[in-house]
Amino acid sequence: MYRAKTGAALILTLLLAGCGGTAADRALQAQIQDIHARHKGNVEPLPEIKPYENFIYTAHELRPPFDIPDHPQDPAQQVAESGSGISPDFDRRKESLEQFPLAALSMTGTLAMGDNLWAIVVAPDKTVNRVGLGNYMGQNHGRIVDINEQTVTLAEIVSNGANGWTEREAAISIVEE
Repeated sequence: MYRAKTGAALILTLLLAGCGGTAADRALQAQIQDIHARHKGNVEPLPEIKPYENFIYTAHELRPPFDIPDHPQDPAQQVAESGSGISPDFDRRKESLEQFPLAALSMTGTLAMGDNLWAIVVAPDKTVNRVGLGNYMGQNHGRIVDINEQTVTLAEIVSNGANGWTEREAAISIVEE
């Protein structure tokens, strides 16, 4: 009896599967055939790969550029290359504008009283500062050496890369908005 029911169910399943299907199935099959019949896109060929060329390093006998020299320079030559003996005063008290890079400071105007001329400088934290000759600003030990109506000129002390210091000129100017 069990075999008869299983066989009947199998025959019924095959008969139903063999039917032509619904209109939705036929529409789906037509859409698939339409997609396959469309023009296929052009795919560009892959670029030609150049073969790798070996490089033979022939400077084995030379000193590597990042190693310390085997024979150090004599002290007189080191002093000559280290700069002019200039160095920042690390013992002096830092001023408020020395915590900001010079590019972050902006000059907004000047203030004159008698022969004295001060510059008005705004810091990134929006504080307004009055600075005069001899004041320091910027992160490179910049001492103000000149102030005029448009520009504040500084003498900065920066490392020269050879265990010494060198002085360079820097400035900030009024920016017209």
